[in-house]
Amino acid sequence: MADSGDRVARTALGMGGTAILGVGLSTLSPGFKDATLAFLNQNLGLGFSEVPLWAAGVCILLGVLLLLLAFFGPARVAQTVAHLAGTSRPPGIVVAIKEVGFAPVVRGVTLEELPPRLAGREIQHLVVDISQELSANPPHLDAALAKQLRLPDQVATLRGAQADVELAFCGIVQAPFQLLAGYQHSTWVDAQALEWDRHARRWQALQAGSGPDLQPVSRIETLGQGVDAAIAVEISFNISTHDIVESVPGLSEIVRIGLAEPRLDCVTHEGQVTLLAAQFRGTLDRLHGCLPAGARVHVFVAAPMSVGFGLGRMVSRTLHPIVIAYGYDRNAQPPYRWGLGINTPAGAQQVVWN
Repeated sequence: MADSGDRVARTALGMGGTAILGVGLSTLSPGFKDATLAFLNQNLGLGFSEVPLWAAGVCILLGVLLLLLAFFGPARVAQTVAHLAGTSRPPGIVVAIKEVGFAPVVRGVTLEELPPRLAGREIQHLVVDISQELSANPPHLDAALAKQLRLPDQVATLRGAQADVELAFCGIVQAPFQLLAGYQHSTWVDAQALEWDRHARRWQALQAGSGPDLQPVSRIETLGQGVDAAIAVEISFNISTHDIVESVPGLSEIVRIGLAEPRLDCVTHEGQVTLLAAQFRGTLDRLHGCLPAGARVHVFVAAPMSVGFGLGRMVSRTLHPIVIAYGYDRNAQPPYRWGLGINTPAGAQQVVWN
């Protein structure tokens, strides 16, 4: 799906083209022609007695052109014209990375769902499907992790084979794999995030800009004399203190960041993700300065895919303590019974069981 600006332009072009085409066709019908002449002569003081055929032809042609422009979209038409004129460079490709952690699997991104700046590019789909591994009881985390760890090399191969490559990132997967995917593609790599609109059943690209103010908050919940600390990122839902301490006992504190009243479908703009990720990074930086050596940070996330990906990009490979992100299962005991080390050495040792 195109973004909101492209939809508005296409709607306006369609309405204008329909109106102009209607005028052109009406002049070919005696009844409509007489009515049109009477209207023009009466309201504009004109003395027309006949509408020339060339005028009708111009209206019909212009109307058809506007309707075609509305159907294909201004961005795609402009690129096509530039290509035919020999003034455009090859548009490159978009590598659409889709993380799949749940069944049934939603479809891939289409060209029309990319923002206009990526229009005209070829889409190459790169799917990390770990839904079968994660649906097992217990989940086959080693196999799922092995698939995820291949992703950077797969992306590097595609980037090396093409001169102009953009990344798009989407999917529906458990929080640890969201953060790990973001960590694998650190901040120097641009990536267009898309979220699945479950109501319209289509992918929606995050819009540029700051977007509505989510008014993020932060507070510290002191627990005891433990060594490790936890971060609870609450965007879509609240995260229960009981669930956290049951899963990871012996914590010194829980730092809660996110929204005062978590809710679904509130993240719509890239600037919102940037702000939430910066809040998460600031919390990690503070914990780095106050936790004892060897302490770990346990991360619990209730947020959309784009936010989880953005959080993972904030984790430092060298500066921060060991960060472990956990997956939630309300039917499990404890509810956060497994996690992944985000900035630990890659391999089976990243898997954590509670």
